[in-house]
Amino acid sequence: MENPYQSSATSAGAVAPLRSSAYFKNPRLLTVTTRIFLCLGVLVSLGAGALALTELSLMEEYSPTDGLDDVYDDLIIPTLLLGLTQFATGIGTIVVIAMWVYRMAWNARYFAGARNMDYTPGWAVGWYFIPFANLWKPYQAMKEIWRASDEPARMNQIPVPFWLPLWWCLWLVTNILSNVSTRLTFRADDISEGMLANQASLLAEAVNIPLCLVFLLIVNRLSRMQWHQQSLRQVQAVA
Repeated sequence: MENPYQSSATSAGAVAPLRSSAYFKNPRLLTVTTRIFLCLGVLVSLGAGALALTELSLMEEYSPTDGLDDVYDDLIIPTLLLGLTQFATGIGTIVVIAMWVYRMAWNARYFAGARNMDYTPGWAVGWYFIPFANLWKPYQAMKEIWRASDEPARMNQIPVPFWLPLWWCLWLVTNILSNVSTRLTFRADDISEGMLANQASLLAEAVNIPLCLVFLLIVNRLSRMQWHQQSLRQVQAVA
């Protein structure tokens, strides 16, 4: 059976011809769903930030050495609701974005040819879950997807826009701040430690908002580029 990712020989600047063994996977539904979850991420971060500010305001009424039980008791219902919402939204976002990245990588290999790509669709997603390698490998995979979707015939020569490294910087900072916030929250025993944990949480949510918005821009642009490449191939097939 022929490899569905078999690369085709193309001249510089030419559009790769359609190959019967490879095909374009429609990303429309995944793109729309990803947009929805990114918008939900912004709303959840706004809610989490508002709750953190409320907790900080309540903590200021207590002595720094007082316990945190009274503060948490006053906000137990909104904290529980927000926690459940964050969990459900977080899991859904991970699943949807992973599926979207896989679909984008699949189409990018179709446009550029497998021999011109370093990352398979599976590893474009899988590197996010490999410790240490997840600090740079997913970004490299996304750059490759972008270039192959923009101009596949000369993908190794074209630059990527500034919002791609901006997205990755925001991603790393958000994950670091979220990890710090979680550790501080579990270790907090008094008001002063609780305030520090809330400040870290507030900062993490503040960075997550532009992260979602920048990635939303990438989702929209990348989806449009792939539809443009597919339209070129359809025109070539008819000609």
